[in-house]
Amino acid sequence: MSAFDTNDEASEPGLSPEYAFALLGNEVRISIIHELAKAEEPLGFNDLWHRVGISDSGRFNYHLGELEGHFVRKGADGYVLLEAGRNVVHAVYSGMLTEYPERRREQIDQPCLLCEEPIEIEVTHQGLARFCTVCSGAYGSRVVEGERMTAERGYSGTMSLPPAAFEGRTLSDAYRTGQIILNLRMMHRARSICHHCAAPLEHEVEVCEDHDMEPGGICGSCGVLSGPYQVSVRSRCVNCTLRMGGDLGFMLYGRSSWMAYLLEQGINPVTATAAERPDWSHEVLTTDPFTGAFRWHGEADTIRITVDEALDVIDVTRERA
Repeated sequence: MSAFDTNDEASEPGLSPEYAFALLGNEVRISIIHELAKAEEPLGFNDLWHRVGISDSGRFNYHLGELEGHFVRKGADGYVLLEAGRNVVHAVYSGMLTEYPERRREQIDQPCLLCEEPIEIEVTHQGLARFCTVCSGAYGSRVVEGERMTAERGYSGTMSLPPAAFEGRTLSDAYRTGQIILNLRMMHRARSICHHCAAPLEHEVEVCEDHDMEPGGICGSCGVLSGPYQVSVRSRCVNCTLRMGGDLGFMLYGRSSWMAYLLEQGINPVTATAAERPDWSHEVLTTDPFTGAFRWHGEADTIRITVDEALDVIDVTRERA
């Protein structure tokens, strides 16, 4: 039995976020969680105490007791981590809480979605920022969460990646890693599952009546990308702080009809980058209530998926190219 095994015993209910943060705000408690994570089997009291390395057993016992039931469980063979404790360890090991990646930038073998010229990617504390080497990109020059990505044009968004994602990988490989993570998050979102806490997502469909259809900028009416992005969806988790926006096409990524179509085209829906997926277009059929049709254009045929205001698929057709 490893230190990560439990008997599926639930932690104590009623732990508020404020209390959870307070419990973790102590170096002895973090050390206890760390040592249990490194152990390959349950640890007895004395063994865990000596590994943590503090002299006062009473002080150690107090902090261990504070973690029990919430982050740590005592079983017949010793102490092990509960799921909440494992999540704390994962956050620390990912580097999100402790590291700042070295800033690097280079061109990779991926085209800009707007002009098909090569893109560059740059490591930031947010992850991997994307820039077109020729056109103004999706956003031009933009401040993102207080950090100006660059002074020149070409900014096209940032993939969220923790520092550990860059360990032993080239920037091109890290980009692929980020795309896989993004694809899986889109699948979560399409099924209304929060990728942070697994609670349900709520969605709001928005149609820009005066949308700027010229690609390569920001629509002055709705504030999202100009071009074929007239319909957007804002998603929020009912439990945690997750908020997401984006084109309605992202909400179809986890649907079986769309997944099957990609596989028929020889495209892996988990690993494909945006540039490797088929071109797409959409049209607004009605606005009150909303219905929209989205098309993905493969080499041999096109799939047309129609959704209603609740984002339920109401029709799927195939058209020969």
